[in-house]
Amino acid sequence: DDKRAIRALPEPERSRRMGNLLHYLACCRMFRGWVCVSCWHRSDHESVSMWNQYAGGRSGVAVQTTLGVLKEAFNEADDSVFMGTIKYVDFTKFSMPPAKKINAGQPFLHKRECFKSEKEMRAFVVNPAYSGSKGMLIQVDLKRLVKRVVLSPGSPVGRQSQVQKLLSRHGLTEMQVHPSELDDSPAY
Repeated sequence: DDKRAIRALPEPERSRRMGNLLHYLACCRMFRGWVCVSCWHRSDHESVSMWNQYAGGRSGVAVQTTLGVLKEAFNEADDSVFMGTIKYVDFTKFSMPPAKKINAGQPFLHKRECFKSEKEMRAFVVNPAYSGSKGMLIQVDLKRLVKRVVLSPGSPVGRQSQVQKLLSRHGLTEMQVHPSELDDSPAY
């Protein structure tokens, strides 16, 4: 899509933007295997679209925290954990900095504008040693990280106790599991 929009531009703008896009994509491909990402939705309220997109029905669980707590929770990690808010861009108008100014994580803080409703921020690790891995475990302090646990809208009866038992097994015995605010009757 981005390449088609750029091809419609007049020269020399077309060549400049195509070069920027190809450079950006090359960086993404090179760094992709080195990055492990944890994605978070930044909002004070639940999102129907996020529940539908990522929980796919009535089986999801959301973990709520704050940005400050998220940063603190990664203090125990062996690797440096970087964080940033996603910048949603129109890649036909977006220019990446020159190669010498790009860090390995920068391409992973940009997404197409059509994803703007996700209000995403990311915590990520960049390490060439992870190339080819399907993910990694990062040491975090769960008691510090998890501030609230919320069930997806319309969760079946019994789900709350199942999640409560799971939390207890991981040392979060004091943590309460809450139903979705979307299950509340509207005030009107």
